[in-house]
Amino acid sequence: QTQGPFRWLEYLQKWLRPAKLKGEGNGNGNGNGKKTLFRRCVEQSIHASSWEEALGAMKKPLAGVGPYTCQQSMLTILYGVFQGNIEATFEHGLEVEATMNDFAYPGPGPLTSMSKMFGTEVSEGDFVVYARWLHDNQVSEFARLGISFPYLKRPDGTPRLLGAVDFEHS
Repeated sequence: QTQGPFRWLEYLQKWLRPAKLKGEGNGNGNGNGKKTLFRRCVEQSIHASSWEEALGAMKKPLAGVGPYTCQQSMLTILYGVFQGNIEATFEHGLEVEATMNDFAYPGPGPLTSMSKMFGTEVSEGDFVVYARWLHDNQVSEFARLGISFPYLKRPDGTPRLLGAVDFEHS
């Protein structure tokens, strides 16, 4: 949303253009040894065992793309392409899901909001501590406030509670 449509078109053209890197063989089955940057990101992140590792794998091949954009791209893949099925997205899906409350790339907006909510300066390093509190207390706090929150549903139909990546984006 902050990059603007023209910047995203530029990113997509680079990410989806097949290119052969130095030392890369002809192992992708299409006969020419070329892969898109997007495919490289997916191949590297699918083996991650934590959310932070998945984002790092996504960020590495995408030169010039910041951590926030990588995080949003990974969320788009997880919830847009795989409809929230984390086990279909990652080999170690349950391990990745278990760490999603332990790591996020917060921008200035969420840091300001958290600071106002908690009445203290929240730094990038402290963000996850406050996000964890929100995660652990959201059901009781929504009930206390009389709010019936419309949670996303997991593939088994249970609600997916809000986590650090959700609080970062709000």
